Amino acid sequence: MLNKYLIEKHKEFAQNKLAHFLRSDVSAMVQEMVDSEYPDRFKVSASPGQGQWAEIPWIGVFDKDITESPTQGYFVMYIFTADMSAVYLSLNQGWLFFKETFGAEAKQKISIAAEAYRKVLGQEESFDYDSITLGTDRELGVAYELGHIYGKKYEKGMVPGDETLKRDLLGMIALYERLKGVIGTEFPEERIKKIIFEHESASQASNDANMTDVKRSEDES
Repeated sequence: MLNKYLIEKHKEFAQNKLAHFLRSDVSAMVQEMVDSEYPDRFKVSASPGQGQWAEIPWIGVFDKDITESPTQGYFVMYIFTADMSAVYLSLNQGWLFFKETFGAEAKQKISIAAEAYRKVLGQEESFDYDSITLGTDRELGVAYELGHIYGKKYEKGMVPGDETLKRDLLGMIALYERLKGVIGTEFPEERIKKIIFEHESASQASNDANMTDVKRSEDES
């Protein structure tokens, strides 16, 4: 994908072999990896675009109790950069929920949610907090950047072997399941709103405390 996508992107989308390879062969391979550890619990799908080439193709792993598409909920996803210099393994969030729920504040809220989840789950040895850069200013790409919770970057020419990829994927899915334990499957939208509100309130209280300390120090001086 990293080597050939930009070349194939200049060709007709319909019936393209690379597009078919991503949708069918790659999905099946990832599904087999996931089913080896979690049989019949996840849906895997991949998209090079719908009707035309996507700027950012993806491969998604979706817990069926949560979502079966990248529009809602949260999920594990391989997200390719627009220039095909790298691909990220990312625990990410569905943009449509935030857009429909929060409107003009959607970008701020999805970023706050990601921050709140990282705080709840804690630091992971195998994955990092580093932000991801997809090389696009389009809404969906920016949303994936803001919604990113944990991840790992594989740069072109440095992608590890299948066993390492499988270990990383299953490790990320285990983290995904931990987040599921935090949010739950009953009324998840309301739970997400509550987590965002609690995180904002805690941040505001911390800021207020810091300002009080600064004022006290100034008064003492």
